[in-house]
Amino acid sequence: MTGYNIAIGYKAGFELGCSSSNNPNSNIMIGCCAGQSWNNAAGAGDHNVFIGSKSGCVTSGGCNAAVGMCAGASSGGSHNASLGYKAGYNSWGWYNVNVGWCAGSAGSGHKCNVSVGAGAGKALTYGGDFNTFVGFGAGCNVTTGDHNIAIGQNVQLPSATGDKQFAIGCGTDRWLTGDSDYVVTSGAALEAGTFFQNATALAANTTFPASGTKNGGVFGPYTINSSVTLTISSGSTFTII
Repeated sequence: MTGYNIAIGYKAGFELGCSSSNNPNSNIMIGCCAGQSWNNAAGAGDHNVFIGSKSGCVTSGGCNAAVGMCAGASSGGSHNASLGYKAGYNSWGWYNVNVGWCAGSAGSGHKCNVSVGAGAGKALTYGGDFNTFVGFGAGCNVTTGDHNIAIGQNVQLPSATGDKQFAIGCGTDRWLTGDSDYVVTSGAALEAGTFFQNATALAANTTFPASGTKNGGVFGPYTINSSVTLTISSGSTFTII
């Protein structure tokens, strides 16, 4: 082993730097088999921190941090952070944050995701980028979708491959949902205190709905201000109650 590395523990860093093309530098490996059989054939493999039994074991890539048993093991890529048992395990990507048991594990080729909670984001694969999943099992059905947000225990999104989906809730119940047009709806009508409320006038040109075909309305009396236009899309209805 060469290149200013620190290895503490049985077989920590074992076989590191064994091949002529394998010359990793400035790495820290602490724990039984931490960083073992690490592959640096592609010229990567510097500035990593692996702490925990088998963390970073059979791994390639640079600038990664993995803490926990098997965290970041059997994986590849760079600039990833994994905390927890098997967090980021068998996963290959870049700039991902995985916190919790198996969070962000078993993926390949994804990048820039945040998975926090046991099992969160554990199905992400190539093309599943820029997602945020927070909560036990949150977003664990998403595979290749990107720019999605799922918050809450076992909150799944409508499509495993869809983009720009949004959900906050618990299980199949929802407080808020959103779609790719950035239209946000609530699980029930929004309420302030004990009364439903809305503005008394429309002050800017508006098309209802922003996308698709929907029914909606407001409580009246309701005024559309002078020179302001409310456009109702074909097939939709808007009612003043």
